[in-house]
Amino acid sequence: MTSLLKPTLAGLAVLMIATLAQAQLYAVVSAEGSGPDVGNLLVLDPSTGDILERIPLTRASGGAVEGLVGIAAHPGTGVLYVIDEGETSENDRRLARVDPATGILTDIGPMGDAYCGLTFGADGTLYAIAANQHNTDEASVHTVNLTTGAATLFRASDAVLAGGFPNGAAGDGIEFNPSDGRLYWVSNYVSDLMRMNLTTKLASSVATDGDVFARAGLAYEVQSGTFLAWYEDGPMGDEFFRIDPISGDVSVLGFNVGEDNTIRDLAFATSQATAAPALGGLGLALGVLVLGALGAHRVRSRR
Repeated sequence: MTSLLKPTLAGLAVLMIATLAQAQLYAVVSAEGSGPDVGNLLVLDPSTGDILERIPLTRASGGAVEGLVGIAAHPGTGVLYVIDEGETSENDRRLARVDPATGILTDIGPMGDAYCGLTFGADGTLYAIAANQHNTDEASVHTVNLTTGAATLFRASDAVLAGGFPNGAAGDGIEFNPSDGRLYWVSNYVSDLMRMNLTTKLASSVATDGDVFARAGLAYEVQSGTFLAWYEDGPMGDEFFRIDPISGDVSVLGFNVGEDNTIRDLAFATSQATAAPALGGLGLALGVLVLGALGAHRVRSRR
């Protein structure tokens, strides 16, 4: 009986965990373009790049959201942080939080106009990368204060500091890779995938078989160990593709020619699911029972 009970309980536990944690791929749209989704938070299909949902954004203080250029999910809380292009000018970029359930954008504080991509490290540190069109210190990496929005230089580009940044590698999308603990980013000017060791701050690159990644946003997909990216104005129009950080292989997953959205960044975020909470007290009791039974079985097995 024990041998039959173990896989059944384990299966229930896996099912509940999968139900409680559904990762969605979010995308932000810049006000620089004239696409139909400026002012929306998008949910994309990670297999094709198709838009599954449009979430209209409003400010907690009132007023419309003009555009966003960076997005990242906190690894501990799942809270979505974004770079807000500002109400009156894209040069007034600010750190903000967004609630995907309501579309409400809550301002945190000014960052300056240099930044275009966000990502969190494993320890909850928020990193931003500077874009060349807004900052002469192109591809410099900064940490961002989650309380004030203030950015602090973490690693200057090679225009200031030697150490491996490819020449002209102005930053666009930036993403943390939990499998190797490094920051990765793409550029307007080179086709390589750039990366940096967070401990030594030394940079290197991975040669890809793709074109230059003009204004591409990045998201790391845990299941495949690869990056998903949106490439604005690719050879075939707006492209959604996958990059292997080890081999550099690039595979196009979808084209979005008709939508003409200026998508600037991507992020996976885990949403707490509807299925398990819908079970109410029964669901919670079942979870406790399942996990408790699994724990008891492990104790008996060790004896």
